[in-house]
Amino acid sequence: MATASSHTPAESSIPPSLLKAHERIRQLESENLRLRHLLDTRREQIEGLAPGYYNLTDDGDFNGPARSLDEIESCVTDYTNDGDACTVVQVIRRYMPEAEEDDYGVAAGIDFPVTLFAAAGW
Repeated sequence: MATASSHTPAESSIPPSLLKAHERIRQLESENLRLRHLLDTRREQIEGLAPGYYNLTDDGDFNGPARSLDEIESCVTDYTNDGDACTVVQVIRRYMPEAEEDDYGVAAGIDFPVTLFAAAGW
């Protein structure tokens, strides 16, 4: 009579060091996901900045824009009185990448070596 067996081992049969390693991997993957979301949020925030002067707080918040350096520096004490530091930054302009023409992954001279040189004798 055949007995049914499980393909997943019971936790008691897994060595403790392997369980700790598995838990650490799970924690690192979770942290990685959290940081990716944070970077996406930061990228979106920076993309939305108009030219001008900003106070960048230690918490990562951009406060502004102000039209002049004097105007933004007058607000510095609002942030430093709480014991936090801030940095004055100036956004001048944002450059966007140019749209590339899609060549469908075909590179002359690599995918079609005969396209490297003009035909001889023509």
